[in-house]
Amino acid sequence: MSELFDDRFRQMLGELVRRMPRTRTTSRAQTPTRRRRRSESGTFSGHRAYTPGDDLRDFDWNVFARTDELFLKVLEDEDRVGWTLILDCSASMTAGDRWTAARRLAAVLGGLALVHLGGLRLVWGAAADRSSRLAGAGALGRYLSTLEGVPLRAEAPRELAVQVLRQRTAGRVAWISDFADPSSYDDALAMLRREGCRVTGWLPALSSDLLPELGGLLRLRDPETGREETLQVDGPLRAAMAEELRRLERAQDGAFDSAGASLVRFPVPARGDYRLRSWSADGLVYRV
Repeated sequence: MSELFDDRFRQMLGELVRRMPRTRTTSRAQTPTRRRRRSESGTFSGHRAYTPGDDLRDFDWNVFARTDELFLKVLEDEDRVGWTLILDCSASMTAGDRWTAARRLAAVLGGLALVHLGGLRLVWGAAADRSSRLAGAGALGRYLSTLEGVPLRAEAPRELAVQVLRQRTAGRVAWISDFADPSSYDDALAMLRREGCRVTGWLPALSSDLLPELGGLLRLRDPETGREETLQVDGPLRAAMAEELRRLERAQDGAFDSAGASLVRFPVPARGDYRLRSWSADGLVYRV
């Protein structure tokens, strides 16, 4: 097991996705109208494993006769109601434990999508080989392995949005990032909105994001060069940091408000905290 997704995290994740009730998105997808439309139209794109609550009319009984296992036919229309998850891999994500926190948050969000929505696209770059398409709860292990191997590499937000739309993805998009340069997301968010995507930004909020105490020491590290410097926190420095943080938060909220999207600052649990309530904070189930 990797340190990123060790036994305790995997155990928590498995329990989390099992205990979460079916999400609002899934409930809407299971209405009689939606069922009829799925059964009458759409292009066959594969199979996914059965999960409780699925419509019996979607079962592929030929596959069941051969394998004695329940699988559902996945039509292109149904596949499009699944999630797309964009993972920011830029150097700024290495500040503190944010890169670890971002991938663990991606594991939770993606796990819920695979189990409850049946499908997920993970996008971490603009090139065609920097995305992965998965379906069904059985793909959770492969999804975690993919997250472990995602490399750090700067990608412009607009190029990531183009990659999402190139795959003909519509519906819900979850974007995990520190959104360090909010203005660079304006075009990307507007583009996704024009194509009918509902975007939610997820910012992994760390305890280290809080203001340091007066008289304490602050270690600064440039993620691009690796250069470090230690400063003592006095009143003017703390006040300047507070103003800069407020300015950044206003810019981040403004970028998402302008695009009709929402931004969630997810409080990342402390290192070693694998309690279920810590990882399902902030009404997580109702945002998936």
